[in-house]
Amino acid sequence: TLEIELFGTTPGSLFDQVFANGLVDLNSDSGSGGLLDVKLGFSASVGDMFTILENDDVDPIMGVFSGLGEGATFEELFAGEIFTFGITYLGGTDANDIVLNIVSVSAVPVPPAVWLFGSGLIGLLAVARRRRA
Repeated sequence: TLEIELFGTTPGSLFDQVFANGLVDLNSDSGSGGLLDVKLGFSASVGDMFTILENDDVDPIMGVFSGLGEGATFEELFAGEIFTFGITYLGGTDANDIVLNIVSVSAVPVPPAVWLFGSGLIGLLAVARRRRA
């Protein structure tokens, strides 16, 4: 498992970045791929990019993270918003870095049951207030 913390857009100080010398194998020999665990700690913007693994040479990255093929997306929740990330294993100037980018940001939907409960509660408060008057 590779745990990456994203707390801003400055590499090395506000988000984790791994530098690799030589071959990078994401557990491709098992066929399942390693795990990527992203910890989001700030409100990123659409278009923000994070090079989480910078490969020093031209050798390609072997394999992919489990469930995250080239161009896949995944979601992280922060401060009531859903951040959708895209992943590429062909990033950087030499096309062999792992880069995450924010492709969309949306509000967490409120389940209908919460709306129904809130509406009922407001109705009860209104009735109670009328009875007091």
